[in-house]
Amino acid sequence: MAEIRPLTSADRSALLAFVDAIPIADHWFLRDDPTDPDLIEDWLAGTGERRLVAIEDDGRIVAMAAVVQGLGTGDHVGELRIIVLPESRGIGMGRAIAQRIVLEAFAMELAVIYVSVVAGQEALVDMFRAMGFRPEALLEDFVRDDEGAFHDLMLLTHRVENEQSSLAALGIDQDVLG
Repeated sequence: MAEIRPLTSADRSALLAFVDAIPIADHWFLRDDPTDPDLIEDWLAGTGERRLVAIEDDGRIVAMAAVVQGLGTGDHVGELRIIVLPESRGIGMGRAIAQRIVLEAFAMELAVIYVSVVAGQEALVDMFRAMGFRPEALLEDFVRDDEGAFHDLMLLTHRVENEQSSLAALGIDQDVLG
């Protein structure tokens, strides 16, 4: 399994290769244009969010996750953004990086965290539900795939009332927190 750690400025070339490998349909989940050099610089500098990457032994980034804190009256809310390259899906990479980014959200003392997923991706929805997230909204025809077909987007939320019960819902042992 890949090492999951914070993104650093030393990851520039691996990050650029990762961004190039992200399917166009998945760019929407970044909420930003990954081809924008200024955005890449912000990511490498850690501006405005906590960002983790999963890095293989050969130095390739195969997954990235961020928690973006809301502003002003929404500063108690954090949005999770998670991208796993297609060749690294279905092997537990998504779950591993999702659990770690949720821990980052807990450390930020956010009251609510949410994630957007394509409603038809049942395994992904089930994974987040098993981590204590609940469906909050369904947005019809909100995402278009590479072939131009529309798909519903599901918003899942996790209300962080008690960190201990949240950790249990994630299946995370206190020993992991070190």
